[in-house]
Amino acid sequence: MHSQKLHILNIPELDKIIIEIRDYLNYEINNFTEKKELIKKIDEDSKFLENSIIIVNQKDFFSLKNKTNEKQIYCITKFPIKISNLFDQLNARLIQQNYSVQSNININKYILDINSRMLKKIR
Repeated sequence: MHSQKLHILNIPELDKIIIEIRDYLNYEINNFTEKKELIKKIDEDSKFLENSIIIVNQKDFFSLKNKTNEKQIYCITKFPIKISNLFDQLNARLIQQNYSVQSNININKYILDINSRMLKKIR
C-alpha cells in the first residue's frame, strides 16, 4: 500500500500544529506556502496526488477544484478545529479513495469490480 499523504496549502496555524505532532502521524506531510508551487507539482507528476488529501482554506478551494478530484480536497472554513475530528475526517476520505481505486481491476477486455463482485466487458 502506498503511504498516505497530506498536502497543506497556506494554513500556517495548521502547519505549526502538524510539525509538533508529526512523529505521531502516519502521513507523509508536505507544506506549501504558494498555490502555484502545489499546482506545479501536480502538473509535473501525475502520481503526486495518489492516496492524498490537500488541506486548504476556503479561498484556495475553488481554484484547486479544477485541478483534481474534489474528494481529494479538504477545506477548513473556520478555526478552532479539533485535531482529532480533523484526522478522523481525513482518514475517512482516504479510505473512500482507496475503496474506489482498488475496486476495479482490468483483465484483458474485462473489468472486475471487486466491490460489486461483477465482471464487465469493456466496449
